[in-house]
Amino acid sequence: EYTITDAIVTGSLDERRLKGLMTEHETGVHLLSTPEDPVEAEKISPGLLLEVFSLLKSMYDVIVVDAGHFFDSRVLEVLSLADTILVMASLDVPTVRNVRSCLTLFDQLGYTQEKVKIVVNRHQKKSKVTAEDLEETAETKIFWSIPNDYKPLIASIDSGVPAIIQSAKSKVSRAIEDLSHELLQMYGEDEAEDDAEETEPKPQTASR
Repeated sequence: EYTITDAIVTGSLDERRLKGLMTEHETGVHLLSTPEDPVEAEKISPGLLLEVFSLLKSMYDVIVVDAGHFFDSRVLEVLSLADTILVMASLDVPTVRNVRSCLTLFDQLGYTQEKVKIVVNRHQKKSKVTAEDLEETAETKIFWSIPNDYKPLIASIDSGVPAIIQSAKSKVSRAIEDLSHELLQMYGEDEAEDDAEETEPKPQTASR
């Protein structure tokens, strides 16, 4: 399996070579992995990321990036290129504090509330920390909530099959699908997809 670091040794990077580094899922999603070895990961520079994402934007209609939990120059480079940043949060005191610190950093970087949106993960109505507590501390509204749907998620992890495929009718799958449609509608991609039946569309999603 190739990773993004293989782009360093391929010489001049173009769409054909970049696509050759990706793993294609049966759903049509293309995955560009990052290396598990931290030594290899250190080879990824902000300049390489800028080059890679410039190509990806010409190849795909939608790009989804798992940016992790820590901010360094490489992560900040990717976030600066993003149209939307989803801050994943759970309803507990440490996470609420971390979300507030995160939003403060984003405000200092000049990111608007339209760009940065909070998504509550594993939402439970009986949580001691409420959604209102999070909104008050973060000083912004929650954009979306994904329910704490334990059984289909565990089954998905055990089988290695995404819950949205294996348990399509579950609460968590419906919430993720609805979130996807909401984000696509924000940028007109849903309408574009409906109008593209007679054309050859670019792949819908590249995930890293």
